[in-house]
Amino acid sequence: NVETYASHCGTPQLPLNHKYSDIKHLKKRWNMGKNPEPGVEDFYERHWPHFVQWWQGDDAHAIHFGMHVKGVHSFLESLHYMNYYAGKLLGLTEEKSWVILDAGCGVGGPSTQLAKRFPKSTFIGITITRNQIPLAQDLARREGVTKNTQFLLRNYRHSEFPDNYFDGAFAQESHNYAQNKVEFVREMYRIIKPGSRLVILDGFIRDKPLTPLSKKVLDIWRPARGFPDLISLTDLKLMLENNGFEDVVVEDLTKTILPSVARSTCLGPYFFTASVIKRFFLGKKYKAEMDDCFYMGAVVIGDMLGLAKIIHFGSVAAVKPKH
Repeated sequence: NVETYASHCGTPQLPLNHKYSDIKHLKKRWNMGKNPEPGVEDFYERHWPHFVQWWQGDDAHAIHFGMHVKGVHSFLESLHYMNYYAGKLLGLTEEKSWVILDAGCGVGGPSTQLAKRFPKSTFIGITITRNQIPLAQDLARREGVTKNTQFLLRNYRHSEFPDNYFDGAFAQESHNYAQNKVEFVREMYRIIKPGSRLVILDGFIRDKPLTPLSKKVLDIWRPARGFPDLISLTDLKLMLENNGFEDVVVEDLTKTILPSVARSTCLGPYFFTASVIKRFFLGKKYKAEMDDCFYMGAVVIGDMLGLAKIIHFGSVAAVKPKH
């Protein structure tokens, strides 16, 4: 339950003025080779300070929605519970000694909290955003879980792990950033063991035809969120089944994240207006993908898409067969 989970995980504390929260540090580029998906790295390096400021980033280390269910009493608890829910779908227990992949680990919040809740298991987080690695490692040190966590700079479409290596894998609001989602699914199938589960928690497009207007609005919103595209839960289920997974279970969790959506909605209008003004005065010189106001204001567009029932939030759990 929520109370048991919270008592094990506690609330990670990283002060707002911590050196990794400094925007100048985040804009540095480390000489670690060419990133195959630089747009995603740029997106998260540019906007992490906003998560720190508006999303309790230095408390929860969460770059995802919170899950509001019975027993959750605060926004911070909702962020923690979403991590716990991923572990629940994976089938984690305190008795098991599993090795779990966090595919797109962000700044380490989910893996660190799950590692504290399930100390016998090991959690390996991978990300293509260089500056997220020291944040995650620092959090693991602070929370005393360095022995059962590891954070690596790798691409989840080409992870370089051996076949049948993990006892399970989860992607928490990260799979949408994959340039090729079929490659992502195939890679997850390759590296998890037979009988293991893949869990995905993310936003999806609904199974309904798009009007020209809704498609245009969607195409404006996606770059602000850093998404190359969106697929539906139905399409993802079919993709998983076509690539070997079975027992695919999908669930619509939209209602549980509405308080998180409302929180972002309160922040959006000011930034949305600022981005519109910039576009008006700069004309063709305006580059939305480089404007922080466009990103912060885009939540207004996302809310419009949600209200119009064009996008929603859900979970997918699938099993790699034993045979």
